[in-house]
Amino acid sequence: MKKFEIAAKTKDKPAESKEDRLDSFIAGNEPFTTMTIQIPERLKFKLKEEALRQRTTMKDLIIEMLSKNLQEH
Repeated sequence: MKKFEIAAKTKDKPAESKEDRLDSFIAGNEPFTTMTIQIPERLKFKLKEEALRQRTTMKDLIIEMLSKNLQEH
């Protein structure tokens, strides 16, 4: 039996200063996060169709939809 270790991934990224983070925010650059959700297959299909119709990605379409919906409330 093979032995293996599970270790967290490390990021070799230097720490950002407050000024760097502020400049990034002002420029409109936001950090992204990954979410895993379950949705009905019919909605996934509709999202894919709409993304193709708009010639965009599903990711960009979902971000746009969430942004519009959450700004209204």
